[in-house]
Amino acid sequence: IGTAFALNMLFNIPVWIGVLLTGLSTLMLLALQQYGVRKLEFLIAFLVFTIAACFWAELGYAKPDAKEVVKGLFVPQLKGSGATGLAISLLGAMVMPHNLFLHSALVLSRKIPRSVRGIKVII
Repeated sequence: IGTAFALNMLFNIPVWIGVLLTGLSTLMLLALQQYGVRKLEFLIAFLVFTIAACFWAELGYAKPDAKEVVKGLFVPQLKGSGATGLAISLLGAMVMPHNLFLHSALVLSRKIPRSVRGIKVII
């Protein structure tokens, strides 16, 4: 439902069509599993890199003051009445997907030798 609302806000698509598109994209991701886990991992990595590229493009477009960006990295500030809730929601949005992946069967199905050499191969 969240994706359907996002599509509605971004592209003015009716919510019911957004729900159908979201369901279709979910089915397509599930269908990718028949081609192997590596293909699915590649798609997810591609999507993550696309998000990173969009972030850097937006950063270049916005042209923020570099001094203020560096300052914000080390001295964070919450300004405004809704800033605390926003900060908590951003933290949750960044941590939860990684936690789900970390504990998923996708990761647990890997046969990794429990040795120093095995860890080096994975890293």
